[in-house]
Amino acid sequence: MSLGAVRDLRVRFGLILAVAMLPLLIFAIWQSFYDFNQDKTARESQLAFSAQRAVFEIIDTIDTAKSVILTVEETVGRQGCKTNLQDILNQFPQFDDFIIADPRGNFICAARDLDSKRQAFEIVKQLTPQQSYYSEVRVAYDADSDYSSRLLLAYGQYQGEQLQRVLIIGLILDRLAQRADLSQIGKDAKLYMINSEGIILFGDDGLARQMEANWIRETRASGEYQTEFTDETGGKRSLVIIPSREKDIFVAVTAPASNIFRWSVLNPLSSILLPLFAWVFGFLAIWWSTERLILTHIRKLQRATLKFAEGDQTQRVGKLQNPPASIRTLGWTIDYMADEISARESELKDSLDEKETLLREIHHRVKNNLQIIISLLNIQERKVADPAGLAAVNETRNRINAIALVHRGLYESTDLRYVDMQTFLGRLVKELSVALACERKGIEVSVDATCDPMEADTAIPVALFVVETLTNSVKHGIAKGGQVKIRLVQQGIRVTVEVSDNGNGIIGEMKAGTGQKLIKGFARQLGGTVEPMTDIDGYGTRLVFDIRPV
Repeated sequence: MSLGAVRDLRVRFGLILAVAMLPLLIFAIWQSFYDFNQDKTARESQLAFSAQRAVFEIIDTIDTAKSVILTVEETVGRQGCKTNLQDILNQFPQFDDFIIADPRGNFICAARDLDSKRQAFEIVKQLTPQQSYYSEVRVAYDADSDYSSRLLLAYGQYQGEQLQRVLIIGLILDRLAQRADLSQIGKDAKLYMINSEGIILFGDDGLARQMEANWIRETRASGEYQTEFTDETGGKRSLVIIPSREKDIFVAVTAPASNIFRWSVLNPLSSILLPLFAWVFGFLAIWWSTERLILTHIRKLQRATLKFAEGDQTQRVGKLQNPPASIRTLGWTIDYMADEISARESELKDSLDEKETLLREIHHRVKNNLQIIISLLNIQERKVADPAGLAAVNETRNRINAIALVHRGLYESTDLRYVDMQTFLGRLVKELSVALACERKGIEVSVDATCDPMEADTAIPVALFVVETLTNSVKHGIAKGGQVKIRLVQQGIRVTVEVSDNGNGIIGEMKAGTGQKLIKGFARQLGGTVEPMTDIDGYGTRLVFDIRPV
């Protein structure tokens, strides 16, 4: 589960529900396993009881057959033999046949019609003098016979040690199995009869393929043997083997083994499924109620808040449909806050517009005052005859004009804090060119400023630097028809200002005077450095500084 999913309100409520129901779930699981073990024990007991009852029914039938043989051995003669035997079968419907055979095992007469070609009964060979013998045998009848496997009981009549005849009662195993009712342990229960060698006398082949030799030994040793095995379909089955009084007969009963999950489906009220269903239902109920009662309204609050934050001052939460009282109060509070913010922002905007207007007016008046100073200098210039004095007045006028242009750029820009340097330097160079008579001298001045707009505190020293270096190039370094390049480049916070000409480099070098001192002062003011440019033909000065953070 991702972190975003865990932070979801519905998931959190679901986890809280899970933690709250955890003791109930643990108790339900424990109760389910306890009930399952109780049910499993009762089922195993029922299985053993059914097996014992099946043994009783089978042995009871066998005992009845023995009693009948001993009772009728003297009364059944050769005359009317078949009729007498049929009367016995009518009295005991659990018997399949009553047969009298000679000492070689060939039948003499029988209650039912027998095929005259049938082989002798092998059981006769196992009889001994003065002894009745009992055994089960699988008899292979003719292919067109309807009989299945039988259990044969034989009793030999001797005269001395000479066997005279053999009385045989046949019991069909299918009919014996029907007398053992297994309905109480389920319709999937199965009955088997097994001999002492582990051979299945009655039942399907499913157990025969799983039969292990030690099962019969364990049954003889303990009187009862219980285990589990996997049938052909891969399902688990419980097995109980019970011995009978007849030493060569064992009865086995199998049923599907108990399974906690299958048992849970059959016993939903006492299993772990009920609390699980309750948890799932509770989670879905919390999911739906959280969505309907909380998240739907929160999303509306969020949309209104975001639109208001993006500048839509008319956006409001408005009326919510059947929200909880706390969310209704929150929506009202947000709308109230929006109203207050809108009113205050309107006041602040009016105040800001007023201050901006005043600030523009201040810059405009400063520029006008500087223009008045320039006009006064122009008047004073007419009274100065000394060439050095005239030069000083002109230089002072150009410096003041640069400062005035900065203030003009500030009040004309959309942002009163910054000056667009390309526009500003273009105006400054144009006016300096007129003042320095560049057009008359054929001097071309170009400006290339690729930088961000600058604050006034930065733009003024840069402008004064350009004034001093341009004046120096025009006066001392360029003959008629020369060229001056002004280049301003910004890379990150590093700004480079270059003023270069193609005149005589030696003549153009700045003398140690007021101009040079001013240039160094501007560099210190900007926190930068100034150096001559040696990689050009002519003379140039480079100013490098870093923009100070706001």
